[in-house]
Amino acid sequence: MHVIDRRTMLTGSAGLLGLGLLALAGCARDQPTPSPTPSMPDTIDAVLSDLLLTRRFGQEVTTSTAFYSMALVAGRVLLYDDTDAIEGRLAVLDAASGATLWTWPQAQPAVAAIDPALSAFSPSELATAGVGAETILAASTYLNPCPQNAAICGSEGLDRTEGRGVAAFALDSGELRWHALLVPPVDAEDPAAERRRNASTQPVGGTDDVLVVRVGDAQLAVSGGSAPSDPLDAGTVAVSAVDGSTVWEQPGFVAATVVDDVVLGWRRTDAGDAMVVVDAATGDDLWEAEVGQRLVGPAGGAVVVEAEGAAWLADARTGDVLVELVDDTTRTPAGIELGTGVDGEPLATWVRSPYSETEDALPGYRLWSSTGDAARPGAEELGDFDIPTLVHDGYVWCTDNDRLHARDRSGASRSDGIAGIMRGVEDALLLVETSGGFEVYEIA
Repeated sequence: MHVIDRRTMLTGSAGLLGLGLLALAGCARDQPTPSPTPSMPDTIDAVLSDLLLTRRFGQEVTTSTAFYSMALVAGRVLLYDDTDAIEGRLAVLDAASGATLWTWPQAQPAVAAIDPALSAFSPSELATAGVGAETILAASTYLNPCPQNAAICGSEGLDRTEGRGVAAFALDSGELRWHALLVPPVDAEDPAAERRRNASTQPVGGTDDVLVVRVGDAQLAVSGGSAPSDPLDAGTVAVSAVDGSTVWEQPGFVAATVVDDVVLGWRRTDAGDAMVVVDAATGDDLWEAEVGQRLVGPAGGAVVVEAEGAAWLADARTGDVLVELVDDTTRTPAGIELGTGVDGEPLATWVRSPYSETEDALPGYRLWSSTGDAARPGAEELGDFDIPTLVHDGYVWCTDNDRLHARDRSGASRSDGIAGIMRGVEDALLLVETSGGFEVYEIA
């Protein structure tokens, strides 16, 4: 393990995976009493003000977004592109001015100084974490086993396997903070050598105390719930945010995201793939969901659990049901979004049309929502393609025919529409992806 003198702490940020697509499994829940259908819809939310979106800057990055990712973190725009349109494929920009703070080649010399055979991969999954004035960007590392550090060599004649690890860099400068070799090389004759050759590491996210990393064959599980070739080859390690030392390990558990003090992931069982919620500090299992269920969140200390014909809001740490959101076997909506309300409480939103006689007085598509109370429809009718994409501080950001705008819980519009796809909102800044680039807007 290599530690730079300056130490730092990490705090949670979600990975970029869509958990709503992952199948869940586990113990059965207590069936709550369905929430009554309200007779009166939500009207315009007087607490929220209209938003003025002013373009600060933008940049054309690539004509293809197939391998393109971006994030808005701690007042910084993180850009990745594997077409080399960006120098070194990764750039960190000041979100207020658009100035480039550093690019990936600037981070490489410090890594090579640890070991000439060590290199760090430009992170395509932008796993970040931070606390106070500094935020950390984590990246996978590779220790080359080839003689004379050759760029290309076969496995024949090598006397050791490759090594895999993770490095932490200061987000504002690209300076190396520490490096941890999580999968050290072993002799080629070692019984574990073959399994080590299939190993990989991928940072997921962090808390104030730990950075969570997928280790082993878990790299195959980065999207769509695809399973590793062997559950024993997949696992998760949490390392200290101070020096990269190992805090806990969970073989067979594939971490997907870290938010607040919990880690969401999945584990293969005899009954199927089980979605599991784990304590980020200890690695202990907190709870599981049933086979066939999906999990959205967490946010505001809660998650949304979606099942066939039902959806409910549950406590993120215990799985206890807070309120039933939907209970209908034929008209359960897809794409429930979970974020935070005005006071930081969980706010779940979705769109659907009426499906009962009592709702027929509210024709057309409506924005439904709940903050732990009975789900209510909004008073404003929405268009067929007006879809919630992100919920933050009480505002529901919706996309309608590639135009993004903010609404309140009633469905009333709270901003003009802008062209682009939502990529992040933070404080008074909004990041959107455009055709071949991005734009940052100030929110006032």
